[in-house]
Amino acid sequence: MKKVSRVIAIFLSVFMIIGMSSAVNAAPAPPVSKVQVVDYKVNEKDGYLYVIVSVTGYGKAVYATYDNMQVYVSDVESVGRPIVTGEIYTVKCKRAIPGTHNFMFRITSVNSPWNTVSVRKTINL
Repeated sequence: MKKVSRVIAIFLSVFMIIGMSSAVNAAPAPPVSKVQVVDYKVNEKDGYLYVIVSVTGYGKAVYATYDNMQVYVSDVESVGRPIVTGEIYTVKCKRAIPGTHNFMFRITSVNSPWNTVSVRKTINL
């Protein structure tokens, strides 16, 4: 019985050491360092304007406006493999109307220094 207990204790010790060593090597997510509008397009099917925003780093609390009205993210894609370095956000704005429009996108880092980075873009349709 003592021999079985000793084998189980050794097995659990090794398992814990392996598990702890992989957690220690994990780095914290990088804060948001760059936000930029990379493209915008009008969807032929629904007539809405979609703005594509690139974010370097990890963020949350996304806030976006189009002509001072809040708009929402319709899609998010991770950037980087195998280590994710940022995300591409697709923001669905309003129906496209010819003229000059103002777009703003703001995001806050998920960790220290919890900075907020934003971008503004004038869009001419």
